[in-house]
Amino acid sequence: MKTTEKQRIANQLAGYETTSSILWLVVAIIQILSVYLIIAGIWNLFAAIGGFNTATKIRNMDPEVPSIFEGIIWLVIFGVINFLFGGVIGIALIVFDIWIRSQILANKNIFVPETKKAKTIKKTTKKASKK
Repeated sequence: MKTTEKQRIANQLAGYETTSSILWLVVAIIQILSVYLIIAGIWNLFAAIGGFNTATKIRNMDPEVPSIFEGIIWLVIFGVINFLFGGVIGIALIVFDIWIRSQILANKNIFVPETKKAKTIKKTTKKASKK
């Protein structure tokens, strides 16, 4: 895959993550303003800020991106908290985040640096020639 195609995919994925972060920020602000949901609001505020940071890593094709999305427990915890305190909107956003996660993991090859790919190819070639 060409670098321009990888960058296009990374930009698209970063856009999804940014959209998710904006939506979580809106939910967080509403929750914080409604006082009785302030704890969930603060939780969502930190999640939104983290999402903006992750979007930057995605856009830069940082090799650590797939590992950020491999675990699912954070989505489960996030989903339970938002189900209890955020209702339908929280669940809808969790579904969107799960979809983003699947897209990141389906395209995790774009986050592997070219130098690492070249080393892997050399190792594979050496092993094949020894047989």
